Amino acid sequence: MPTPEEIDAMHTATQLVKIAVGEKLLKHYLQNHDRKFGMRLASAVVNDLLSEKVTDAAHVEFAEDNHELIEETINKLHADEEIRDVITQAVGVMTSIKIEDGDVELMANPTKMLQHVKDRGILTEDGKSPDPSIYLPLVEQFCNKYAPGVAESYRLYVDERNKIPAPSASGSGCMLALLAVIALSTILIVYAAAT
Repeated sequence: MPTPEEIDAMHTATQLVKIAVGEKLLKHYLQNHDRKFGMRLASAVVNDLLSEKVTDAAHVEFAEDNHELIEETINKLHADEEIRDVITQAVGVMTSIKIEDGDVELMANPTKMLQHVKDRGILTEDGKSPDPSIYLPLVEQFCNKYAPGVAESYRLYVDERNKIPAPSASGSGCMLALLAVIALSTILIVYAAAT
């Protein structure tokens, strides 16, 4: 069973997966599309695979207008072992975290997100629950390859987090939460600057 610190690290790593998978897809999509379209397509694919609910009107409209292209693109990903591995692990982590956080919808149907990825042909069926000793190095390696600036920001975050003593049972953990917010903000700034 992962510790609270490991769960926090896996949650943060899952945010990095979204960025790094998007970057990998974008590099491929730029061969046939302009940057804006490629970014929206990559975002739509990642959102679909990770069952992310999109509320931004422009992104919703893009997904509706390009539904067939998004479906076709996702269907081609079953051949990409790297994406399959990292998405399978990320979905497992997201499911565990959402259930731990009391997500009523997932508590009623805990396999919903995994079934969605399986239906897409992306799920790798190793039958293992998320393990920080496997997931965190996998994410770091994937980010180093496809989003190196993001990986470096994450390493700095981890280094800083490890310098702070774990919060006591009576503590609120606000410092760790603040560090996580700062790290994710830095990561998003680096990502925005790169795109």
